[in-house]
Amino acid sequence: MGLAQWILWADTDISFALTPESLEKVVSFAASLEEHGCIALVFTISNQMMPFYISKIKARIGIPLFSSESVDKIQDFITQLSTKN
Repeated sequence: MGLAQWILWADTDISFALTPESLEKVVSFAASLEEHGCIALVFTISNQMMPFYISKIKARIGIPLFSSESVDKIQDFITQLSTKN
């Protein structure tokens, strides 16, 4: 038995990077999250590659995706989404 609704918050650091093969694995994983009760995917943008990765993921998922450098903005998004669900 898992959680009914949850949010995945990925907080990467400045050195975070993916090979093309691992990016495809992450995208496939992200695309399956909704099946397991995930209602949103959130990324802390910490380096210049994150917007590229996020665009690849966003194209394949059916749940909201939010990204920001600001933890406060991320927390606001999560709070707003949580009150809707």
